[in-house]
Amino acid sequence: MLQLQTRSFALASLVLVLAACGGGGSSGGGGNPPPDTGTVPSSLGLVSAVAGDGVVRVEWDATDGEGASVAVALFRSTNSGTLFSGAPIATATGSSAHTSTGLANGVEQFFGLAVDRGAGNYDPTGTVFRARPRAPVYVDVASTDPTPDGTTPASAFPTLAQGVAAAVTAGGGNVWIAEGNYDGVALSLQTGVDLYGGFTAAFDVAVRDPAAHASVLRGSAGIFVLELANGGAPLVLDGLVVDGRSLTSFGIDVDSTEVRLSACEVRATTGHGIRMRSTSASGAVDIDLVGSRVHDCGGEGVSVLGTFDLGLYGSRFASNQNEGVSLGQLVAPNGIAASLHVQDCVFAQNGEDGLDCQLGAPPIAGGSSSYRVRVERSIFERNGFTGAVAGAGLRIDIDFELVAGWSADILVRGSTARANKGDGFALDLDSTSTTFLHRLLASANGGDGLRVTSETTASVALVTHSAFLGNLGVGARAALGNVPIEAAHCIFAGNAGGGFASSSVTSTAAACVMSLQPSPFTGVSQDFGVVVPSAATALFTNAPVEYARVASADASFVTLTSAGSFAIGDPVEVANDGVARTVANFGAPSQLALSAHPTDVDVPAAFVRFATGSGVIEDFTLAPGSTALASGVPAPTGLTQDAGAFGGALGGEPGLEPASLPLLFRPSSTSPATTAALGTSTTILVSFTGGTLASGSVAGQVRARNAAGTLLAIGASAAGAQLSITPPGGGWPSGDVVVELHAGLASTAGVLLPCPIAITFHRP
Repeated sequence: MLQLQTRSFALASLVLVLAACGGGGSSGGGGNPPPDTGTVPSSLGLVSAVAGDGVVRVEWDATDGEGASVAVALFRSTNSGTLFSGAPIATATGSSAHTSTGLANGVEQFFGLAVDRGAGNYDPTGTVFRARPRAPVYVDVASTDPTPDGTTPASAFPTLAQGVAAAVTAGGGNVWIAEGNYDGVALSLQTGVDLYGGFTAAFDVAVRDPAAHASVLRGSAGIFVLELANGGAPLVLDGLVVDGRSLTSFGIDVDSTEVRLSACEVRATTGHGIRMRSTSASGAVDIDLVGSRVHDCGGEGVSVLGTFDLGLYGSRFASNQNEGVSLGQLVAPNGIAASLHVQDCVFAQNGEDGLDCQLGAPPIAGGSSSYRVRVERSIFERNGFTGAVAGAGLRIDIDFELVAGWSADILVRGSTARANKGDGFALDLDSTSTTFLHRLLASANGGDGLRVTSETTASVALVTHSAFLGNLGVGARAALGNVPIEAAHCIFAGNAGGGFASSSVTSTAAACVMSLQPSPFTGVSQDFGVVVPSAATALFTNAPVEYARVASADASFVTLTSAGSFAIGDPVEVANDGVARTVANFGAPSQLALSAHPTDVDVPAAFVRFATGSGVIEDFTLAPGSTALASGVPAPTGLTQDAGAFGGALGGEPGLEPASLPLLFRPSSTSPATTAALGTSTTILVSFTGGTLASGSVAGQVRARNAAGTLLAIGASAAGAQLSITPPGGGWPSGDVVVELHAGLASTAGVLLPCPIAITFHRP
């Protein structure tokens, strides 16, 4: 597998599911997801903040995609709009904490973290935290004071209900909760009452540690442990363990109330771990879930319905019976936008999809609105155990196709989908949308690595610098509808159902690499790149030399669907799990005993062999003499870039991105649509997202080729914010016309395209 050090848990610890507990491949599953043993992933952003008497202590994580510490800066302001305008109040490299003292009680403070790029340049990361300093109300289950009043640690209330009641009576307050088990909790929280756990009995904020000193709120038979349903000012729940004990329906029940849930754990509910509902007609409800873990719940880990600006940061959603997180549905009413932002999260071992984001139709048609979806540096692994239909790692589903005036802007970047029962990434783009997928890794999934479906609305799904490896379906597939996949600088290797397929529209592959790939292209226009069917030609620094499939497994052998070319001592890997094994013996030509035999294998499973003497960590940089060197789309001037994921200005290891996420300027739509017939004299217009096209960048950066690959004498210029491409003399030729947008195209802010991009049109 690729070396993924983005998160603090070991990928190898995610054991494969018992074959006896579910079916294989894309046939769905059965039984329960395995219990979660993972931890909260490392991230880049604030993870916890506690407010007290004139004081706020904030903690952050600052780890990049390769596990290294990142230089960061902390900012504070009483105005969220100017938070990053002044100088930072603290700087550090890596994870740390800072305590601000001498703050005015009752005055709201805002804190934000930014990556420090040096010379006074900062890139905000994660989400902004709010905190209101006030004298705390103390709660300690071990308190023995006969007349507690919660004003000192010695006079702490013994029950959370008493502490919350005292804060409500005072008109709001910060409730500090000592470690221990608080039984039978079923509380409705008022606006202005914030809960902070993780203290020792001394309540020293400097040594507060929710992991080491857990404040456990234990539910009983009932609907919820905590209910947030009064609207008003945002609430804070920080450093709490909410335990449903397999008795309570919902751990946290949120209705139209803004809240920050940070450094929390929610577990063992009979229904959803966290239920969010919004009936607000005035705006989207802002909720952030940060540095938290939601696991082993009987329904969805997080269930969302309504109008939200939802942020998920540095959190883990695992081993829930249904989806890890389900937005079913996110709703944007007329004039009110809705959004989802996911960063540095893990979705693992959930019974159905890891993350299911449904973008719903408004309750009342008429007017217009929009959705914004961002998924960054996140991992989707081994989801889909219990669903009747095999679950995907990430599913995004546009459901507003019957309503005019609504649109969605979708960006998924630096993320991985591995060994999910169904597709790795599944996008149903049924209505107006812009979609960009950048530096993704989809490997060993039971279905397709990437599957794009749609209906009648035409748009474009752009994919750059991504890898689709050893999936049991197709590497990337555009199925049904009117949305092609325009792939550039991607890798397709060993996908059992084919490399890149497009059934109802013509998709495009520019500067892509096909390695050991049956049926490399189906319904796809190719613009340069390489196809290498044999392992005898070294393409990459280290990559599998043979792809196979596990049909069954027992205590002694894994049985492949065919014998292959395996020999004793060959290094092998199962389901891209990162565990180095070798072939130890044979029972039959297709039966292999392994040096470290996998105890549980969910079949069918991907199985790969590496060259003798190599490890099982893939390195898709190009080997010396590789045929992919300088095999990209020929540049108008200068050197031609390499084909594959490392070519182009923003190329790099698929599934990873740097601490400071680069801005992305890219084409988003065309007129006419690529699925419409191109007229002889039609001018092609290309629109962009991520900035406004700089007119001065156009000259020499736009080309077009006919079906034979011959360059056409076209015209290209900026037409306002659009790119205008006029046909050659005599008009567009019949057949396919491939338009090349080269890397010199830029926005007015100077942001270049990530790589050359090709889009195919067709003139009958």
